[in-house]
Amino acid sequence: MGGYCAKVPANRTLSGIYDDVDNLGRIFGVSERAATLKGELESRVAKAKESLNGKRLRVAYVQSYDGKLYALSGYPASSIIDALGQVNEFDDIRQSWAEISREDALSRKPDVLIVAAASAPDAALAEVKKTLAGTKAVKDGHIFTVAEGDFQAGAVNVVNQLEQVAAELARL
Repeated sequence: MGGYCAKVPANRTLSGIYDDVDNLGRIFGVSERAATLKGELESRVAKAKESLNGKRLRVAYVQSYDGKLYALSGYPASSIIDALGQVNEFDDIRQSWAEISREDALSRKPDVLIVAAASAPDAALAEVKKTLAGTKAVKDGHIFTVAEGDFQAGAVNVVNQLEQVAAELARL
């Protein structure tokens, strides 16, 4: 399909989602329905971006496991950040998921931290707040969680998460 799970570095745009919708429509003989769905997804992405009224923030997606910090810098984090017209704080990391040191994370200047939580979002949020307490994002309270499952499931779920991220960014 779109190939975004297998690519290293991963696709950094939403094009894989749209390609998958087109391909699945063709495979199952429902190309018209697929075209409608693709148009709806594109419209939702455009509406989410418009809701930010040109706001441009430095955004860092992170995860924390067993005391280690990871930058989510490829698909789908980068595709969400880019589609919303924001700046990916980890754009220089060309992997989808990369362990980073606390020092590297603290040297960054994100306006917003997004914590992808596999489970226990409150615990994940608390751990990242503690680890990155010195960042502007934490000091300003510009930190929130999203469900890692939306990442892992991919496809339409990525657009759902994009809308959630846009709503959180619009509040800032």
